[in-house]
Amino acid sequence: MKSRLIALGIAALLSVTGVQAAEWSKGTPYVGAEFGTFHIKNNGHSDSKTAGDVYLGYAFSKYLGVQLNLGASTYAGNVRLRHYESLYVRGTVPFQQRFSLYGLAGYTRAEINTRNGAYKGTKGSFSYGTGIEFYGTRNTAFTLSYTQIIHATYPGGHNVSSNVASIGLIHYFGWPTVQ
Repeated sequence: MKSRLIALGIAALLSVTGVQAAEWSKGTPYVGAEFGTFHIKNNGHSDSKTAGDVYLGYAFSKYLGVQLNLGASTYAGNVRLRHYESLYVRGTVPFQQRFSLYGLAGYTRAEINTRNGAYKGTKGSFSYGTGIEFYGTRNTAFTLSYTQIIHATYPGGHNVSSNVASIGLIHYFGWPTVQ
């Protein structure tokens, strides 16, 4: 699983065009945290609970970056997304001075378990999301996002699909994303 995450990261780096490579000198790291509602569907049953994640990333330019998310949730019914790790390629479209839209596409590895201990499993799948950033200062923004975390079949035939709608805060070190 880790080799897949590494391969995805390398592929993202190699996909950068010459124009984007010229902007790498303007790159900056960033960190963020989100808190929201985790929705899980398990074999037709669904429930919503609390979830949170932290992430760090590197913006090669104001348009392209990579991001690593680490998150977890509380129990939704009998099932809990114990933890997940995601590696994304992040594309951003800045608008004016106050906000930007972004999209995420990548790979997530997630472990789920049941409250009664009947099963526990780890799977990976394609993951994607979208969001908007509202800048309060030049380098710090509030975020609203939606992310499809995992869609996989776990041990015991549990077909699990989960997504998170959240609010958060992101801080860019150095130059801001929107100029």
